[in-house]
Amino acid sequence: MASGSPKSGRTRGGDLMGTHMSSSSGKKLSLVLGSGTSGDIPGSDWVFDFDKQKGFEATDPFNVIFEFSIEIGVAGSASFDWFSCVVSTNDSVFVTQTKVLFFHRYSFLALKEELNRILQNSEASTWYECTVNLRRYFHWEFDGMYNEETLRKLNS
Repeated sequence: MASGSPKSGRTRGGDLMGTHMSSSSGKKLSLVLGSGTSGDIPGSDWVFDFDKQKGFEATDPFNVIFEFSIEIGVAGSASFDWFSCVVSTNDSVFVTQTKVLFFHRYSFLALKEELNRILQNSEASTWYECTVNLRRYFHWEFDGMYNEETLRKLNS
């Protein structure tokens, strides 16, 4: 996983210190994408800027596989956590990987749309509940560092 944040002005991690918000009114927190990165992508395309309409396009959109890390946070909090997965068009990747975003045909816009769909479906009333939902698709930077009860207490 790449370290640091490719976009200036954004902070990473820190939610274990309570920087992510929770909604006491039962209203769902709105999740937002930060930057994405992949060390498997050559040149300047290794940074994915989802504020743009264009980004990394594969030479063969039917033959794609790369490790991918993405910042996800709560709208208005200016704090993001890192989540990671594999992006692939090759279904044999499921033999060795558990967190895969699978595409029949890869494109930057298809990736961006899928990420936004996942974020919308992962919204919840606390950051902890959001992370539970997000971890159906991604590994979280804090996976394995704390037991689930501690994660729940620190992020609710």
